[in-house]
Amino acid sequence: MAMFEPLMAMGLYTPPVKCDLSKPLPPVYTAWTTLMKTFGLDEEMVYKSIRDCIDELFESDEIRALFYRVAIEFCGPPLEWPGMGGFFVFACLFMPGCWRMIVGGTHRLNGAMVTACLKEGVFMREASRVKKILLEGKRAVGAECLDGRKYMARQAVVSGIGVKDTFQDLIGEDNLSDYYKRRVKNFKDGPDQVLGSVAMALHEAPHYKSSERDPNLDKAWYQVVGFDNSTEVLDYCRAGHVDRIPEIPGAGVWINSIWDKTQAPAGKHNLTGWYFFPRASALSEGEWEEIRSTYNQKFLRLYEKFAPNMNQDNVIADYLHTPLDQERGMRMREGDFGHGAMSIDQLAHLRPFAGAGRYATEIPGLYLCSSATHPGGGVTAGPGYNCFKVMCEDFGYKPVWQKPGRLY
Repeated sequence: MAMFEPLMAMGLYTPPVKCDLSKPLPPVYTAWTTLMKTFGLDEEMVYKSIRDCIDELFESDEIRALFYRVAIEFCGPPLEWPGMGGFFVFACLFMPGCWRMIVGGTHRLNGAMVTACLKEGVFMREASRVKKILLEGKRAVGAECLDGRKYMARQAVVSGIGVKDTFQDLIGEDNLSDYYKRRVKNFKDGPDQVLGSVAMALHEAPHYKSSERDPNLDKAWYQVVGFDNSTEVLDYCRAGHVDRIPEIPGAGVWINSIWDKTQAPAGKHNLTGWYFFPRASALSEGEWEEIRSTYNQKFLRLYEKFAPNMNQDNVIADYLHTPLDQERGMRMREGDFGHGAMSIDQLAHLRPFAGAGRYATEIPGLYLCSSATHPGGGVTAGPGYNCFKVMCEDFGYKPVWQKPGRLY
């Protein structure tokens, strides 16, 4: 893993190539075929589906079931889409080996970044939803909040929200070219990264029947619960793509308090996890309310079959954020935590689309840095870091990231 990590990081933290729309688009697969060879795999596997790669390389049904779930955990597209073999390398071979837990919870990362910004003199304004991006002529010059306050930019406005939110809601289609209107309208949100987020406060950590054979199983950091075979996991992964709730209410969960005692009161534990659901628009508000009020209980009844202490008596409190909640509360369209499907037409220099794949946009002074840009969703900071690089190039700032021996 040590030898591959710098190469993978270089791919994540390097801006994509520029696209000249008057010329043929650069090939998407060049870097992925190199990646396959680096891992000792046949380069034509890049054209296979993630499932094909998993099934070809692993004979164990249990391992296949685990990797099916892990692949979508790490932003993988639908398992059976052809031409997505590169995601197998990233999501199944690379990411599980460098997965990390933030002591104190993920919000600590946000706190550290805010502290670093404040140290550099950044003015932070929270809980101030932006109403529109201000334009002078065709140039982005600032932002106006719902409370009427305006904040003017010295050189650029940078948007960290989704494509449609930025261009349709904050810029307005009247200020876009026909090409941008078309591409923004047809940008795909979901269905492959649409989440229902579950959290439970527990008296006890799960104690699995299988731990009788190996006590360490109770300490597994990532646990896929509720499935007996790869066919069940495959059906679970397919469900959201045809706008249905999975029949088996399984999940991938973490009991972080086993390893980080700061995340729960003494002697207690916390559980967090993800259900993969259909897009927010697939169900009515009433249907999502029904899911919110019943699905955790369905999950518990299933969980108890594998870990007998995981029953309602062990749960102090719980909640479920549906895709509709994600959309309304966190501006994730359709509940898509990746801010856009990770399909071949929305990757690398084509993310979010050709002509906007290098963070700068057709609106002078407006840049994008959300998960809708390369390298996509997840806690990587890659979109912001790469956008910063492009802005330094555009405005003539010193490339402070360049250091001897550093690839990115």
